[in-house]
Amino acid sequence: MHEGTCPISGSFYLYDMWETSGLYDLNKIIPNQTLSGIVVDCTPLQMVFASSLECFYNQSCVDLILSMYAQYINISILNQIIPSRFMTTTNIKFLIENLFIEQIFNETLYDSYYKQCAPIHCSYTYSNKFDWIYVITILMSLYGGLNVVLRMMIPSVIDLILFIKRKRCCMKNKSQHNESISIKTRFIQFFGKVKAYIIKFNLFNNRSQDERQIRQGRLTTRLYLIFLVSTLIVLIVHTSFSMQTISTTIISPSQEQYKQLERQYSNTLQCPCTVVAIPYKEFIHVTPMYHQLCTSDFIRAFGYDSFPVSEYGQWSNIHFVGSSHVRTLAALCDLANLTIIDETNRFYSTMFINAQV
Repeated sequence: MHEGTCPISGSFYLYDMWETSGLYDLNKIIPNQTLSGIVVDCTPLQMVFASSLECFYNQSCVDLILSMYAQYINISILNQIIPSRFMTTTNIKFLIENLFIEQIFNETLYDSYYKQCAPIHCSYTYSNKFDWIYVITILMSLYGGLNVVLRMMIPSVIDLILFIKRKRCCMKNKSQHNESISIKTRFIQFFGKVKAYIIKFNLFNNRSQDERQIRQGRLTTRLYLIFLVSTLIVLIVHTSFSMQTISTTIISPSQEQYKQLERQYSNTLQCPCTVVAIPYKEFIHVTPMYHQLCTSDFIRAFGYDSFPVSEYGQWSNIHFVGSSHVRTLAALCDLANLTIIDETNRFYSTMFINAQV
């Protein structure tokens, strides 16, 4: 027993005076009926703190309490089917500390918030690969350099075309001879001529008769072509896989536009609000759901102590404090409700400060 308290189980004692020698020491007399979860203490508040709601969930236990009164009282027990985060054996003190709250529903009205925010514009950036049109544009910008190369190559190309044309004329005059030549031999001869042409291909000093200059020109041509082709390949590959950053701004976007942009460009989207400070009450609604005790028949405003006590109830230690116990529960439920209302109003008056949507 703690100092300042005198807890004892809520019980019924059915004894005659001669059985107890006229003494009713509740610490010594064994009760005939015990009310589960109800503890009788020195003060109503101590009684509430020490008790649980176990009896209020049990019809037999509630019937025992109601049997104290000579007048019929219709009270429904607490419904065990209703979900609760509190166990039936949980001390009422724990429920009070949690303000009898089962759950808090938070409804955010995003439409209202967006109207209050009213963004002036939305800007976003995204990365994209260069398309082939851009690649072609880059290649066309090299037209000047390629033009020089083509001017140098055209004479050789013309010589090649004339050479092929002369060969065709000769082939018409030697058709019978060509028929006797196999296809394999023709391919060998053709590739041999191509190989010889490539070896002799010279963009530089192709008019000189000096063997040294001719050889130097051929080597220079090969090196030049290697660098030219390699540069074009590197340029095409680089521009094909490179990423470019694109910035876009939308003036006075609608809420639907913002939602679409948020889905696509959430990492880079910037939408500054016209109103930076918005009260929470403009876009948030808070609704608490209390334990069913606070809306049950047990705490409704009827006068328990105005009902006559039955003969059976005179032998209970409950009828002396039962009314104050229930009234204390009702007062605590009202106090919890007022506390939640006060804190909710305080929250509603708080400003939500955010520069962006």
